[in-house]
Amino acid sequence: MKNTVIIIPSLDPDEKLNSTVDGMIDAGFKHVVLVDDGSREECKEPFRKALADHPECRLVVHEVNKGKGRALRDAFAYVAENLPDAEGVITVDGDGQHTPEDTVRLAAEMKSRPGEVILGCRDFSQSHVPTHNKLGNRISAFIYRAVYGIKLTDTQTGLRAIPAEYLKAFAEEVQGDRYEYETNMLIYIKDHGIPYGEIPINTVYIDDNSSSHFNVFKDSYRIYKPIILFVLGSCIATVVDLVVFTVLNALTEKGVGILAAAAAFINRHFIKDYTTASLFVPTAAARIISSLVDYNFSRTKVFGSKAPARKTIWKYYIICAVRMLLSWLFLSFLTNILHAQGLIVTLLKIVVDLILFFISYNWQRKWVFRK
Repeated sequence: MKNTVIIIPSLDPDEKLNSTVDGMIDAGFKHVVLVDDGSREECKEPFRKALADHPECRLVVHEVNKGKGRALRDAFAYVAENLPDAEGVITVDGDGQHTPEDTVRLAAEMKSRPGEVILGCRDFSQSHVPTHNKLGNRISAFIYRAVYGIKLTDTQTGLRAIPAEYLKAFAEEVQGDRYEYETNMLIYIKDHGIPYGEIPINTVYIDDNSSSHFNVFKDSYRIYKPIILFVLGSCIATVVDLVVFTVLNALTEKGVGILAAAAAFINRHFIKDYTTASLFVPTAAARIISSLVDYNFSRTKVFGSKAPARKTIWKYYIICAVRMLLSWLFLSFLTNILHAQGLIVTLLKIVVDLILFFISYNWQRKWVFRK
């Protein structure tokens, strides 16, 4: 363990930080990197005490609060630059939730499984776990698996053992300054084929986790921002589709110029039923316009792609076509198998389209708008 570095980011700590540091040193760790993430002056004594009591400690200071993600990134960069003999690091929360015994186990697992990121997973089924933590973990576990293909029982753990070979990439290539950084780290691990695994750890909640700086609304939004915006873009495109269809359909019914002429042309050469033919024009126009709205929203707001539209739009429409085809095939298959009719068919379509929604998000993220 002498070449494993403990990283403890902290904001406005109390005496629990010193208990955590003492426990790590007593457990045999020889290097502890503390990050003061812009703590108030009256809360800096635990850092001074840790440095005075333990020559094993080093301190990285942020003059202003920059967030847990930035604290971790700067600590990774510090270790990579100043401790070249380190075999890896273990990130530990300074509020007493992570025990020295579990940290030692993670260090041993990291040493026995070279090149693998090891995560300490808690048991959320225990009675003392706050309800909101149980619910939050179940939701995030579902989203991680459905959207990113990440299979974890504890997606929010801060106890992570990371081999030294990944520190530079995690410091420079993984984005995010606050709690979303830990999510982005897991996505990066999955996307780049980095091996990862879990081991069970003690589930510790002190005073209902009251010392946590996690803001349920702000930080949840940061963590799930791309998915939330993806849903929002789909909703906006749906509204645009309905509005455009309604307007154009009304104009077609009134026999307005080019719309009526287009409907008559389609009726004469392709679709012999005029009502059906007249619906094709507003339906197609609405879908084209709404899809362009959805494409531009995804490109600029969801994925922040800097690539020219000509390099991504054709990929986007390929996915649209595949998604439509799969929706039709799967819905037809399930309808025939279950002999479904009426409302049941609609419910089946909702389920099929929801699954394809998550798949489409991942395809766009990894192929269409890949950075």
